[in-house]
Amino acid sequence: MNIKILLRWIAMPFAAIIGSLAAYILISLWIKGNEFGFIAYNGIEVGHITDIILAIAAQALFGAAFVFFGALTAPKHQQTCAIVLATIISILSVGSLIFSIASSGFSFLRFIHCLATATGAIIIAKTIVSNTENEEE
Repeated sequence: MNIKILLRWIAMPFAAIIGSLAAYILISLWIKGNEFGFIAYNGIEVGHITDIILAIAAQALFGAAFVFFGALTAPKHQQTCAIVLATIISILSVGSLIFSIASSGFSFLRFIHCLATATGAIIIAKTIVSNTENEEE
């Protein structure tokens, strides 16, 4: 196996994590200006529907960026990597929701955020799979 290919496989999970966190931080900074915070759980005022929609969009972007950067870094089998990464982030999102329910009770907003994360990841994975299939034809 070529060393360059091996290094890309090793870098793939780190690229997914770092890329998704960077995307989330950038959109959080954009939404809240200079005040940084994980707006998905801490910075939302329930009375502002725009803040809620932007926070949900940030969660969807986080899931999408996780899959995108991971699949982009993978040297081969981008389709399979996108599906696996979407599955991983969806499972982690559901696990986070279960942990949150067990520790502090059910929150509809947390449920929507976990759903948005998984949805963003699945949409990007589907896009990568369909684009790769179109290239092969």
